This record gives sequence, structure tokens and C-alpha cells, in this order.
Amino acid sequence: MLKRPHRLALTLLSITFFQQAFASDWPLPSAQPAEVGLSEARLQRLSSRLNQHVEAGELAGVVVAVARRGKLAYVDTLGWSNIEANTPMAKDTIFRIHSMTKPIASVAAMMLLEEGALKTTDRVDAYLPELSKIKVFTGGTQDAPELSDPARPITVGHLLSHTSGMVGMGYETHPTGQIFEAVAPYANNPTLETFVTRLAQAPLARQPGEEFIYGPSTDVLGRVIEVVSGQPFDVFLKQRILEPLGMVDTHFVLPQTKRDRFAMAYERKNNGIHAYDNPQHEARWKPGYQFRSGGGGLVSTIGDYLRFTQMLLNGGTLDGVRLLSPKTIELMTTPVVHHDESAFLQMATAGYGFGLGFAIQEDLAAAGKPGSLGEYFWAGAADTYFFVDPSEQLTAVLMTQIYPAGTYQLRETLQTMVYQALID
Repeated sequence: MLKRPHRLALTLLSITFFQQAFASDWPLPSAQPAEVGLSEARLQRLSSRLNQHVEAGELAGVVVAVARRGKLAYVDTLGWSNIEANTPMAKDTIFRIHSMTKPIASVAAMMLLEEGALKTTDRVDAYLPELSKIKVFTGGTQDAPELSDPARPITVGHLLSHTSGMVGMGYETHPTGQIFEAVAPYANNPTLETFVTRLAQAPLARQPGEEFIYGPSTDVLGRVIEVVSGQPFDVFLKQRILEPLGMVDTHFVLPQTKRDRFAMAYERKNNGIHAYDNPQHEARWKPGYQFRSGGGGLVSTIGDYLRFTQMLLNGGTLDGVRLLSPKTIELMTTPVVHHDESAFLQMATAGYGFGLGFAIQEDLAAAGKPGSLGEYFWAGAADTYFFVDPSEQLTAVLMTQIYPAGTYQLRETLQTMVYQALID
């Protein structure tokens, strides 16, 4: 187990201090909590609860921010971004956001939809002919699979809603999962084109449109975006989303000049946390790594991602830059798969259906925590989270780096503690 540094005297800083110190360089204008209908005392419960995890040695550190009515009302940094180096967590610490890349990739696809360059009903193999002969597993074993043609083509909408039928979580020991592992589409740092070519050799686990499977769909979507736009996926994101929104610290490859701000990743095991020691994993964000994963390849800061969520909350615009129409965001946040239609969603996100890039609150009672119908969210594998609530004009982002995600139910803590602070 890691030996943590002595607690910094100002680990738990006041909300007022952050507003005064960071108002000029935070990504949104600031306000006192009461000005936007939030209780400062109740927001401090969130810091107290998160700090309990830090003090107990369960988390190295965490950053959290809450904005309402377009104003930053709460921000706190707790603990350390790197215990070994005695580096305190900071407002500009850079995190692996993993699957929180997916909403950004989904927005990119919907920007092309608004330009008439693609439709959600388009066949994916119209853009990626490598997938034109993909089969569906109907029985047999890894060595002797029984295959058939898909009942319907995979569409762009299937990729966005994770209903493409491609192998993913829950199928690891299934013959399709074993075939996928043998095909190894992610091996040896492929280009997106090579990745899709390899992926085409693995059969679908289910018919397209039949089941929510959390797998490689958004990585395939990244390749679709490349083909349709005529630009490398990372270049499209940078030029069309990241730079226009001022997300200056969001990257697929982290520049060397920013490495000192990169949080250490930790894993929970043996009743403690330990630095996540996996050189291959860390290589994903270093120069020379060419696979641009729309499903999980970005790093970012809490400030950058807060600008992204505020853009969503604003109906597709921020600071005079419009990426999407409000009607497109309405489409993206309308459930395609309802919460009671997927065993995976019921287990992982009870009460939430899934649309075109987001999980969407459909049933407050099933969710079992405060929230609003229509609120939407997503998360990352190292326990990063965000949610957006249009009815309350509310968004919140939490960043930490602990594997496996969900160990401490931080999403539930974030949402419960933010919603209980609403007083107007």
C-alpha cells in the first residue's frame, strides 16, 4: 500500500476562496452558490464526503466542479494527483477520461449529420466496406462458429447507441468474445483503418439493433468520421470541437510540456491503493501512439470538460460558438434503448436508458437517487463522471484516477450531494 504524504493544511479549501482565486481563469464565469439557487453549506457536504475517501487512503485525490445557470458555483480540489511525488491535486491536473471521450465523438458525428454528410440511418458499410461481409454468430464454438448474414445492416445510429451487435462487455467468455480476443483488433497500436479491417474478422455477438452491448462501436464511429470528413479523426475533433470550445488541455497524445500535470493512475487492491504500473497502458497517451480511440482515448482537465458539458446544456453553443442545434441535442438525449430493455443498463445505470451518446434518466424510482427526468450523463473507466440536467440548468464534473470504476460509488455521491444542495 502507498504511504500518503501528510495532509496538506489547505486540502479542504473553501468555496469562496476558489471563486476569488480562480474566477479570472476558470472556464466559466463564477457566482456565489446562493446566486444560482444552491446552498453553500450543503455543497460542502460533497467536499466532506469526498475528503473522507482521500483521508481513508481510498482515493489519491479528486477535483469536482458544479455550474448552474451558466455560472461556476462550486469547485474543490482534494488530495494529491501523485502521492509518490507529493504533488497536490490542482484545478489544471490532466486526467485520463477514457469513455468520457465517447460523448465528444458522438457530438462530432452529429455535426456531420447537421451538415448533411451522413444520417443515423446510413449503412456503416457504405463508408467502411470492410464491414460489408461481417457475419452474426448464431451458435457453435470459437473454433467452429455457426454464422449467418445480419438481418439488417449496421447503421450509424447503431454505433451511436451501442446496438451494433459488436462484441463487448459481458461477452468475454462467450465464443464471440474469444474470437474477438484472437483477432486482437486493438493490438500493436493500429490505425483506425487497420483496427476496422481486423474487427471485420470477428462476428457480431447479436443482430444489429437487438441489444445494448458496450463495446467498440464508438471506435468504429471514429473511423466513419474520418472517412466522411476526409480528415484524421483527431484533427477533426481538434479543429471542429476542442479548439472552438477552448479545450486547450484535451489531447489524444499528451505533449511533453504537460506531463508534469498528468495525474498518476491508481488501482484498488489488497485493501489499499497502488500506483497503476502498466507501461503499455501509459503508452496510450505518449508520442508515437497512433490509435485514436473515440471510445476512450482522450485526456482532459475538469475545466475543459466543464466547457463541453456547458455547451451541451446551452443547447449546442458556448461563448458565441455553436457546434450543434438544440434539436440535435434533443435527439441525442432521447432514449433509443429504454432502461428496462437492457440487463446491462439495469445493472450499471439503473433507471437510465441510452440515446445517441448519453445515458438518460427515465425512471427516478428505479434510479433510487435524486435527479430529474431527462438528465443525462456518462463516465470513464478511472472514475471520471459528468451529468447535465437541462430542467435545472445544472451540470457537474468529477475527476479522479482509480481503477476499477464504481468501487466507491462516486457517481451516486456526486449526484446525490449536488441535488440535495438545490434550494431554488
